Parts: sequence; structure tokens; C-alpha cells
Amino acid sequence: MLSINRIEVQDSYSLKDEPDEDIDSTLHPLNGSWIFWALPKNRQQTIDWKDRIQKIAECSTVESFWSIYNKIRMPSEIQPGNSLFFFREGIKPEWEDEKNIGGGAWDFQFQIEHNHYKNYFQEELPHDKIWIDLLLGLIGEQFPETELICGIVVTIKPNFIRFSIWTQESENELAQTEIGDHIRKIIVLYQKISSLLYFSHEDRQNQISNRYPKYQIKFK
Repeated sequence: MLSINRIEVQDSYSLKDEPDEDIDSTLHPLNGSWIFWALPKNRQQTIDWKDRIQKIAECSTVESFWSIYNKIRMPSEIQPGNSLFFFREGIKPEWEDEKNIGGGAWDFQFQIEHNHYKNYFQEELPHDKIWIDLLLGLIGEQFPETELICGIVVTIKPNFIRFSIWTQESENELAQTEIGDHIRKIIVLYQKISSLLYFSHEDRQNQISNRYPKYQIKFK
């Protein structure tokens, strides 16, 4: 069971206090709607990935984003084996979605300690800071070529955490490297890693991406 709600755990992964459906659109509307998704740990190996992923909530204004965000657990509060997603409305977080075909993802990961979970007295951990900065960068359209970005995935493993920023048009090297450089500027504020790697979804499906990244940005 993936504990998404900070207030209580629910099998449906719904929020205890749902964001208002009738939020005044004249407040601070986003240029598009975004959806939070959750993928719980696969305790039964027979359950297909598409049957496990669940929609949490959708936001279309600044107010609804913060209402949802404040009720969803941070990466440091989630047990290993679980994933969180934040994708544009109309794009499912799966390779087969028509908007993701021909695309790829910028990936980076770093090790975390077994006691990486945040307690009440700790300041925000690096992966939490990176997560919120990436989210705000998307809804605030701070990325170059922002229309090519589909969403973000954060996956918690026992000893490391992985971020993937999914984009369209994997063959557009100029656009992808501009996006990757913007991601690099966020990462270096909080965490030291050696490089940022871009893999096309097609290569990943063919299981050759780990050896042959399409693009790479090395950190100084």
C-alpha cells in the first residue's frame, strides 16, 4: 500500500480533503492542467503496471496545485518501491501514449541513506527540494521548450532515488539539451551527481538505453 495522503492512508489513494471543484478560474489559472499519479509497490507480481497506476488528483490553478501538493507525501516520506508522477492532462505516464511516442526522458539518480525519511525536526532533504523545484518549473513554464515536456517521475528504491523528466521529440537535440541544462541548474543547488542522461523511450523498450544514452550532460 502506498501512503500518499499525509493525513491518512487510503486504498483508493484519494485525498481526505479533496481540492475544491468550483475554484474561481479568475484566481491564478495555470496555462494547462496537470495530474498527480501514484504507482504502488508491486507486491503481487501478476498485477500489470497499467492496473496498478492510479490517478490522485488534477490541478488547473495555482491554488488547486498547492491544495493537492500539501496533502501528498514528499519523496522522503514514501517507502521504497513506490513512484509518484506529475503529468500534463491528456498524457498518460506510459510509453504507449501517443504524446510520448518518439519521446524520451532525462534521468538522474543518487544514493540515499536508509534513514532518508524526514522527521518533524529535519529540514527538507535534497530529493524533496528537487521534486518541488521541478514541479514549480513545470507549472510556471520556466523550462526552455516547455511545450515539449510531458511530466516527471520520481521512483524510490531501497538505496537510491531516481528522477525522470519525460519529453517529446527525442530527435530534437537542441531542444533536449536546453531542457537538460535547465534541469542541471536545479540539481546542482542541492545534490552532487556526475551526469544527466537522456534515453529515448524506444531505446528503453529495446533494453539498450542503459549502455547507450542518446544525450549526456556532464557536471563539472
